[in-house]
Amino acid sequence: CPDVDAADVLLYDVWSTSESGGGKDLFERLREMHPEIPIVLTAPGMELDWVETEGAHKVVPLLGPPTAETLDAALKEALAS
Repeated sequence: CPDVDAADVLLYDVWSTSESGGGKDLFERLREMHPEIPIVLTAPGMELDWVETEGAHKVVPLLGPPTAETLDAALKEALAS
């Protein structure tokens, strides 16, 4: 998507992918294609053992149902990283 280069943060829901394993490969590829853009990954109702919060494939996870407060906090954390 050409608009991704203008994004401050990428926000994805783990349910938005049809990949098995909750989209691990998709998010690793996104990190590799756009390492300079932070990613917030929402995962309502799921615990994801593959989520990396440090290193090359780092994302900011938002587990549980997103609320205005938790989404705001995750976006701020992503922008600060």
